[in-house]
Amino acid sequence: MVLSYVLGDSVLITRILKNMIIGVLHGVLLYLVFVIILPFMLTRVANIPLTTIDQLTMAYILGFFIALGVISSSIKPCVGIVFDIIASLIGLYFLLSIFHAGEFETSIEIAGYKVEASFNLELLLLLIIGFSVAFTILNMFDKIIKSEE
Repeated sequence: MVLSYVLGDSVLITRILKNMIIGVLHGVLLYLVFVIILPFMLTRVANIPLTTIDQLTMAYILGFFIALGVISSSIKPCVGIVFDIIASLIGLYFLLSIFHAGEFETSIEIAGYKVEASFNLELLLLLIIGFSVAFTILNMFDKIIKSEE
């Protein structure tokens, strides 16, 4: 009786630790995608300027993504879906805010003349938003299917 109780607790503790590790990894992955990889690709490849973010804010964002990931993976999948959706929406909001909602202006000096240029990147950001929403919906259905098993 005591042995089965101890083994039952160790299985529960193992499952809790596994869910926490999965949540931390999920949060770090969201942080890498929304805060590091996508802004890096858009600034380096497409040469799009972005708003600079201080290190403390970046740490808060990382902590927030990790917290949402741990909460999402630790509670029942049907409720955890809500936290996954919130994390994706916050990541999208972060992208839209640092890229000025897809519109930016710059001035270029050509042959001694100052030329003002305005760019609208709404389609590119809508494409990123569409892929993010699609992956969030797929993740939602995956969690629903796993909760029914």
